[in-house]
Amino acid sequence: MKNETFEYAFSSVDDRFIEEACAAYTGKKKNKRPAVWAIAAAILVLALLAGGITAAADEREYKKAQTFFAENNLTSEGLTRSEMKKVYKDIVAESFSYDKTQEVLERTVSKLLLEGFELQTVTDDPEETKELIAAIRENDIEKIRELHQKQQQASLLKEEYTLRYTGENASVLTRLEQGKTLWELPLPFEASSCVKTSVGAFVFGETRFDEGPTHIRNPYAALVSENGKLLWIADRTDLGLYTERFGGAYEEKNGEITLISKGIRLRENNKADHVLICTVYNKDGTVRRIRETLLESKDGIDKTTRFSDGFLVLMYGGTLYRIDKEGAAERFTSYSENGRAYILNDLIEYGDSLLLSFTAAPENEWPHKSYRDEARGVMNYIEEHKDVQWFEHTSEDLVKALRDSVQAVLLVCTDAGEAKTFFTTDGALGRTLETDENGNLVWTVEIPATLEYSPFTNAYTFRGVTSKYAYVFNERGEPITEGYTGEFGSFWW
Repeated sequence: MKNETFEYAFSSVDDRFIEEACAAYTGKKKNKRPAVWAIAAAILVLALLAGGITAAADEREYKKAQTFFAENNLTSEGLTRSEMKKVYKDIVAESFSYDKTQEVLERTVSKLLLEGFELQTVTDDPEETKELIAAIRENDIEKIRELHQKQQQASLLKEEYTLRYTGENASVLTRLEQGKTLWELPLPFEASSCVKTSVGAFVFGETRFDEGPTHIRNPYAALVSENGKLLWIADRTDLGLYTERFGGAYEEKNGEITLISKGIRLRENNKADHVLICTVYNKDGTVRRIRETLLESKDGIDKTTRFSDGFLVLMYGGTLYRIDKEGAAERFTSYSENGRAYILNDLIEYGDSLLLSFTAAPENEWPHKSYRDEARGVMNYIEEHKDVQWFEHTSEDLVKALRDSVQAVLLVCTDAGEAKTFFTTDGALGRTLETDENGNLVWTVEIPATLEYSPFTNAYTFRGVTSKYAYVFNERGEPITEGYTGEFGSFWW
């Protein structure tokens, strides 16, 4: 991934420098890293060199060489005074024939390359996963249900608020403490999302009333106190939307709540506008500001997070939008190819950094990056083994093909979106980012454990079980603990 400003800057760089940058990069044996960022760094170095060549064409003195090295971030490490001048003249003459010149470029690129860390590659399944795998193989439905119920009960102990559908245009908000119900509050709409706030819970949902071609669902927002009292409810019908879907809700220090959502507004001839909506509610539920941005695609909202003085919104198609403090949204960044698809699955602002969780997988012909790309490696395996009957592919072989083709990537960026460092784990799928009760960052990846291939099933082509594995980082960005969480995930395509 790279910033759009990088794309614009590199578009004016001579192809010769790009070729030399790639050659310089491939000549170095570095630890495993997503190639796109490394090559981008190498191109950037040579682009900087290009800017200073003409002005210094006839300069030969040592001090001029020193200035040239400093201005262009070249390293003089290991060079004598004479060698430094020769390298300077070689670059100025654009001949690149002196052997020390290549060494200088390689060392410079190496210093400016994104420094990354390869985390432990996980291969062994935990006991919980082995138990589930055995139950699946034996088709032991009761055991499978028992294991899933055990996991659900463990998750329930962490919940403070839950929502339950109770009928058309009705639902119930429940407050829990250690899995026990403290109170329940009926709501006059079908609540779909709930976010904890300092006073209680912010709830979003809709009613299903067909009132003509302008909209068929009425969206609502509400704030409930921690004691179960309905503080206010806001009818969003005036937006005239066909439907509206929740993206995220964030409480400000002054008690205001910012709601991010995606709506569809019908137009004539069965056409529709897809809009990103940023609404700011006052403490009493009145609207302070609402702003819409027309989207380029029909994709829904996948994730949202605070970012600088605004927010970032990740769409399911892989596009990122940045919402500023006034509620205006614009595309924030785009992706690079290089034979790998980087599927962005989660993002979070942590300290003064933006963190993004990816799965790196083989590229394919699809125009958008989505979870489907994660299956490309195992699809390639199927293509390479056409002589094998579909029902003869074992779970072990499919899991190995999937693990061999994917890599979880945690990218750490500045608040301007420029990469600072990264962490990788081979054979894993990059998943969620969150903070724990101690303020540490928790990056969860999923390790494929079982995989079933069924090309004639309508609901899926591949499905399987994954084991969740968590890495915990302190506020300085250092990994402090890691291990299986005891929870299962699912993989399907």
